[in-house]
Amino acid sequence: MFWCIIIGVCLVSSSKSNDVIGCGGFVESNVNINYSPIQVKLYTNRGVLKYTSDCAPNNGYYFIPLYDHGEYSLRIEPPNGWSFDPMQVEFNFDGQNDICSKQTDINFKFKGFSVHGKITSIGSENGPLDVKVVMQSKLDSNFVKQIATGNNGEFVFQDVLPGKYIVKTLHPELEFEQNQIEIEVVNDNVQLKDQFRVVGYTVKGRVLSDGQPIKGVQFALYTKETEVKINCDDGGIKPKFLAKLAKINSFYSKYVCNALSNSDGIFHFKTLPVGDYILYTYYQVENIRFEVSPYEFEFSVKHENQFLDQLFQIGGFTISGSVTNKFNPKNEPIQNVHLTLVDQNGKNDPIVVQSISSETGSFTIDNVKTSTYIARTNAPHYQFEDLVIPISPNSPNLPTIYPSKFEICGQIHFYGSMYDQIELLIMKKDSIFERILIENGKFCYFLPGGEYQLRFDNKKTELRFVPNMVDLKLVKPELELKFEQFTATLSGIVELNPSTILSGENDQLVVNVAQSKSLLKTSKLKVISSNRYQFKFENLLPGEYVVSIDGKLSKFFCWNIEETKVRIEESNIDSVVFKQKGFILQIVLSHSTNLMIENPKGKVITINQDTLTPDRVIRQCVEESGRYQIKPQGCHVFSESETIFDTNTMFGQTITLTAIRHRITAHIRSSSNLTDLSVNIVVRSLVDHQQSIRTIALTQPILLNPDSDQSPLYQYTIIFDERPMVDIRLEPLSSQLLFKPSIYEFKLEDDCLFDAITFHGRFGIFIDGLVTPGIPNVSISVYDIDSNELVYETVTDSNGKFSGGPFDDDMRLRIEAFKNGYVMKPIPGKFDHFEAHKLASIMVSVVDQSNSKPLTDVLISISGGENNFRKNSVIGSNGKLNFENLHPGKYFIRFVRKEYEFQPQSEMIELKSGSTHRIHVIGTKVAFSCLGTVDSLNREPEAGVVVEAIGLRKVVDDSNIDCTQVQEQAVSEVDGSYRIMGLRPECQYAIRLKIDEHSVQIRESIPRLHSVRVKDADLNDLRFIVLYKQQQLDLSLNVKTNPEYVSSLTVQLYRNDDSQSRTEIFKQKLTSNPFVFLPSIPYDFTSYTIRIDSDLSQTNYRFVPIVYNFIANETDSHLQFEFKPYAKYSPGSMPSSSIDAETAANQLYSIPLLLLIAIIFYYRQIMEFMRNIAQHRDQWPFFNGRTTNGSSSSSSSINEGKKQMKNKTKKVN
Repeated sequence: MFWCIIIGVCLVSSSKSNDVIGCGGFVESNVNINYSPIQVKLYTNRGVLKYTSDCAPNNGYYFIPLYDHGEYSLRIEPPNGWSFDPMQVEFNFDGQNDICSKQTDINFKFKGFSVHGKITSIGSENGPLDVKVVMQSKLDSNFVKQIATGNNGEFVFQDVLPGKYIVKTLHPELEFEQNQIEIEVVNDNVQLKDQFRVVGYTVKGRVLSDGQPIKGVQFALYTKETEVKINCDDGGIKPKFLAKLAKINSFYSKYVCNALSNSDGIFHFKTLPVGDYILYTYYQVENIRFEVSPYEFEFSVKHENQFLDQLFQIGGFTISGSVTNKFNPKNEPIQNVHLTLVDQNGKNDPIVVQSISSETGSFTIDNVKTSTYIARTNAPHYQFEDLVIPISPNSPNLPTIYPSKFEICGQIHFYGSMYDQIELLIMKKDSIFERILIENGKFCYFLPGGEYQLRFDNKKTELRFVPNMVDLKLVKPELELKFEQFTATLSGIVELNPSTILSGENDQLVVNVAQSKSLLKTSKLKVISSNRYQFKFENLLPGEYVVSIDGKLSKFFCWNIEETKVRIEESNIDSVVFKQKGFILQIVLSHSTNLMIENPKGKVITINQDTLTPDRVIRQCVEESGRYQIKPQGCHVFSESETIFDTNTMFGQTITLTAIRHRITAHIRSSSNLTDLSVNIVVRSLVDHQQSIRTIALTQPILLNPDSDQSPLYQYTIIFDERPMVDIRLEPLSSQLLFKPSIYEFKLEDDCLFDAITFHGRFGIFIDGLVTPGIPNVSISVYDIDSNELVYETVTDSNGKFSGGPFDDDMRLRIEAFKNGYVMKPIPGKFDHFEAHKLASIMVSVVDQSNSKPLTDVLISISGGENNFRKNSVIGSNGKLNFENLHPGKYFIRFVRKEYEFQPQSEMIELKSGSTHRIHVIGTKVAFSCLGTVDSLNREPEAGVVVEAIGLRKVVDDSNIDCTQVQEQAVSEVDGSYRIMGLRPECQYAIRLKIDEHSVQIRESIPRLHSVRVKDADLNDLRFIVLYKQQQLDLSLNVKTNPEYVSSLTVQLYRNDDSQSRTEIFKQKLTSNPFVFLPSIPYDFTSYTIRIDSDLSQTNYRFVPIVYNFIANETDSHLQFEFKPYAKYSPGSMPSSSIDAETAANQLYSIPLLLLIAIIFYYRQIMEFMRNIAQHRDQWPFFNGRTTNGSSSSSSSINEGKKQMKNKTKKVN
């Protein structure tokens, strides 16, 4: 289907012209502005951008085509800071009554520019918040605008027309370098940069001791900045205490100022620029240094005065100590020691020293207060005893701390399964010091320092280890003790045929040993003699093994055995032998075909293609040495007609037979035996895109109906071989016949193709036309009126004449003439004659960048000239469009087609009287389509359903498209098909059904959505299955009673119209079956009544009719009633206790019929139930035997399903 058909649906055409319905108008201004940066955009009511239009640079005209009905917002998007009235217009496009369908201009009027400014702080690109800024006109004192700065100190004045203004800042506390400037607005926004700068800010803080202010605490201020100048009273001299500090943060290298706290404990720094700072604190009285907490404090100056939240406190004094290893002769320090001091009296919090790792093991602890502490020490692989230590200013040094035990760790390397419960003895002076039970092959244990011997207890295990005993002098942790298990050796022989020789050690032929189907080792072969080789495996544990021949060459030989089982107990094994029987002939076929194999003695082996495996690999064991001939036979043409396999020189090689051509056949049928019949064969490679053309003359047809009295029917057969993966076009040729189809195109995959097509030929009609005056090279296009398909193209000769044919005699033709610079008008009464008129015009041709072919269905919008002429038209199938009868002047022309971008995108043209301007436009496809179907479970098409594509995310990093803001949609056709256009390759999309007022009855779709991405082609076959909400109540009932009473019953169904009246909608007299299907009733919450009565004699029986009221508020329901009449017995009579046998039998026989009827009646509910099972089977425990993460939801679904099934049947008493 051509694009023009799609455009015909989406771009609604005017009944009187070729104009396209869309939104258009002008951007208006009373002052000169530049239109080029202004855009007008179309958004959906969801905020999704659908189209962007530039403005004509000469008059501000814009035009936006409309593709789909719906609610839209038309917004003008000028450069930032330009304002218009209105900024957006909302409308509901219905194709008839909205502002765009009525072709009413939507204009946007310019209001003014913006003045952008920023108050900054010295040392920063940003500034303070809420500073008042005032702008006043120098010419008009009444024009005053006032605004406060926002985040980062920015401010904006909007709707400012060209003129001169004064801008100034107002703040009661801040100091500015300057607070007033003059500006002039001309033809764009004005940007004020670095005109207003704040000098600095004040920072204050407080220091206390037990809640009381402290005077004289020193605070030294540093910064990261290279140069900071503030008002400071220290004379630029650094305080002496800085030299006593243990460490200064290297990031803050620039000294700024020093301050002392006053009697209120307050210190302050004035006019600090914005930046990062650090404070160092120091307090000393009578040569005793006290800790100030925190010792250092980092803070940042933003864009305001501040009082530091951090409160500084006076603390305790400093102590020192060390941790070393006295068992080590070098008395080396222990690394990564952690120490905790716990106040034994509970007055102070625990003190934790993390990771003591100095070269001497020493450490210091600050801010310690007098008390008795418990020192608890730990380090990896060491153990320490707790120490009780009194600490005071008179005893600030801790005693040296030593470890009490060291950790030993080791592991056993097993050559097989791991053994548990192995006992390791730790001996000290020939006596057992400790027993360690080893599990999982590893052990760790803490021992005091000293000399030990480690050995295994051989009395409790048959395993042997190497070494069996280790002497250990423990002065530090020993963490890498290792032992290995005893193993054995397995060896054997490989014997080859005399003609098979291997040289030296190689990996072409190897032997594997495996255990429990797991490969353990591989052994290369060692030469013993000319055709005998040895293999060997060492370090094998006792047990059963599988030994197999392997390697690249093993698959090319036949063997006496390919594997054998052996068992190792207490000794080595050397009796395994592998002996070669012959050679493997391996043939790989690209296509199935019959094969003939002739051995050196002339015996022929035939392999039928029906016996081939799916991979078409043949493995044949040949015991004879020599040359084998291999010949393929079939419809495929192979590169070699015969192939030789020589066992002496080619063993191990795979014979690959590749088909290079395949047989193709087709037919032509005609009622005449013609002599000029031929077929044109065009072959185009899908790989290198090279094209070849050849023509085959067809002779010697076959008469298909020699014995018939009807007209003769001849068949010509086309036979040729062709290489695979090509596009083939068959075109039958005859000077007298027309063919259906006229051309057959197909793709030859990698196989033969028989009876590809049968062409039918018959005689046709011809045309003979004229263009006057005689103009050469006028393009003539002949169309089929019914299909609008182009069937023939030609050009006029030097006299303006043209001809064509043959054409199908039942085809209605339309002839169009075209030549740049001319208007062609058909001559009334002459079917194929035209008059040509040369006019001034603009001639546009558009081609597709991918194939340079004409690009159709491009919307061309032109505006300009006298009286702001504008026209919007869609280009035809030849990729060309003329705008004629244009007045002189400047015209702006732009090009639009969904999924394409154009070069040029637009052009400004100055057209002179009688001139012709030609524009060549190249369209590049930048978006693609998604095609699929919407149908029901039984594949009935669903028309009128909206399918939409929602952008999910961007998948191309350098793309500037916001994929989360894109949306496209389409409506399914009568056959259920849909096509969503405009999908960008840069985005991932969710394709789903869009539920609107036209599809509210849709409950859900299967699947709920498709997650897709288009790359360089359209997506096809995305199917949605629609499930609708149930709109009716299916009702059935069963009456439980004695079978002899069933035929007396009558069932009636009434609709209760109101409290006084009701309408009977169903009545049925029962026979022998107590089960009744009632007619479906609307799911409308209406009240209904069921009445069951009997015609039993009231003289002999006593009973009450059954009456049941219900509301139609569910989709299906089955009711059960019980009918119990009581007999009135006469004197001497007895109640009958038997049931008529025939009636009971009828009841029994009717059960299968009732089940069948129930299945048919509840088909939709059964299918829905089965679909739910299929959707949730992975979540249900009884399907997969396990509990998943979704088990709770699955369980609830099952319980709900059980509840629904239980509620289907209602027992009514």
